[in-house]
Amino acid sequence: MTDVATEGIKTVLHPVSDLEKAKPVYAALLGVDPAADAPAAN
Repeated sequence: MTDVATEGIKTVLHPVSDLEKAKPVYAALLGVDPAADAPAAN
């Protein structure tokens, strides 16, 4: 077996219909504020 360090999830992309309403919900669920956020490019 090899020694491999896992760093966990670094990026989560989840489309939402209202970005401003979704940010506090996900911050509460994940325990951290988003490092970056932006509307999806259409």
